Amino acid sequence: MKRKVAIVVTARASYAKYKSLLHYLNKDKNCDLIIVAAASMNSVKFGLASEIIEKDGFTVHYRIETLIENDSLLGSTKTSSNTLNDCAFIFSVEKPDVVVVMGDRYEVLPVSMAATYQNIPLAHIQGGEITGNIDEKVRHAITKLADYHFVSNSDAYKNVLQLGEKEDVIFNVGCPSIDVAKSAIEEEFEIDFEDFVGVGHQIKLNEDFNIVMFHPETERIKKIKENTISLCEAIKKTKIQTIWFWPNSDPGNEIITKVIRSYREKKNLDNCFFIKSLPPVVFLKLLSKCSCLIGNSSAGIRESNFLGTPTINLGIRQSGRLQGENVTNFNFSSDKNLSYIILDSMKKNFKSGKLYGDGNAGQKIGKKLMKKKLFFTKKFISRNLK
Repeated sequence: MKRKVAIVVTARASYAKYKSLLHYLNKDKNCDLIIVAAASMNSVKFGLASEIIEKDGFTVHYRIETLIENDSLLGSTKTSSNTLNDCAFIFSVEKPDVVVVMGDRYEVLPVSMAATYQNIPLAHIQGGEITGNIDEKVRHAITKLADYHFVSNSDAYKNVLQLGEKEDVIFNVGCPSIDVAKSAIEEEFEIDFEDFVGVGHQIKLNEDFNIVMFHPETERIKKIKENTISLCEAIKKTKIQTIWFWPNSDPGNEIITKVIRSYREKKNLDNCFFIKSLPPVVFLKLLSKCSCLIGNSSAGIRESNFLGTPTINLGIRQSGRLQGENVTNFNFSSDKNLSYIILDSMKKNFKSGKLYGDGNAGQKIGKKLMKKKLFFTKKFISRNLK
C-alpha cells in the first residue's frame, strides 16, 4: 500500500535541505509524493524558487500565494494566516499519511498547525537547535507539535529529549543540505553567470571571491539599517569581488535592500554581483570555491563547516548553534575592523568538518518516513537530563 507524503517548501534555503530527501522519495514506488510550494517560493522578488524545484525534475503539485510582501511584522503574521488556511485546505483534500516540515521559519509553524489539527502525523527536520532571533520560539513550538524528529547532531537530539519527546521517534540523521554540498564538490561542472539573473560586477571564478548572505534579525529591526551600512562599507574596503545574495523575506528585508541599492548606485559598491537565488548545487559549488562567507545565514554554520569554508558570522541570528573552527563571530557593536577580519579570514584553510553529518541524511530520513509505523497521539516524557 502506498504512503502519501506531503512536503511543504516555504523558502529557497529550505529547498536545498529537502532536495536529497525529495530524490529518495521520488524514486520509491511506494511513495505518493505531494510537493507544496508556499510563501516566498512563489515570489519574483525572492527569485521564484519554485521554478528551481521543477527544473530539478520534481513536480510542484500546489503553488500557494501566501506571502504578504509589505516587509513588516504584521505582514509575516498575515503570511502565516494565509499559509495556515491554504495548507489546511490542501491537507483536507489530499489526506496525506504524513506531513514533513523543515526548520524554524515563521511560515512553517502554520503548516505544522494545519497538519496537527487534522490529526495528520507530522515529521520535523532540524528541530532541537539553539539560535538567536524569533526562530528559537518557532522551532521548539514545532517540536511539540511534531510526532517524528529528524535532528542534525547529538546536541539537538538531547534538546528534543529535554522537550519531553520519546527516544524512539528522535533520529540523529545529520543535515540534509550536507548531502547537496557533498554532491557539489563531487560533481564537475562549469558555472556561467550569464545563465542567472543578477546585476553588478561580473565575477571571475579563477580569482579570489567572497560570498555575502545577510538577512534581517527580526528582534533587532531598529539596528538593521546601521548594520547593513557597516557591512557595505567593509565589503567595499576589501576590494575583493563578492557575490551578494538578496536577503530572505523576513521583516526588515527591504531596509537591507534599500541600503544595498543606495551603495551600488551612489557609493560605487562596484566589486559586488547581486543575485536573488541559485540552484542549490550551484550555490554550494560556489561556497566550496569562495575564499570566505560573510553574513548571518545558517549556511555559514552548517554547509561551510562541511566544505571547510572560512565564515564570518555576523550578529546573533545564529547564536547558540553548534559551530566549527571555520567560524569567526563578529558583533557590530565591536570596535574591530570588519574589512580587516574578512581579509584575514580569506588566508585561512580548514579541513572538512562533520558537525552536521556526512552527506547521507536524505536517504536516512526517507527510509524512516516510508517504513516507520505512523501514529498521531503522544505524551510528554518527563526526565532529568544533565
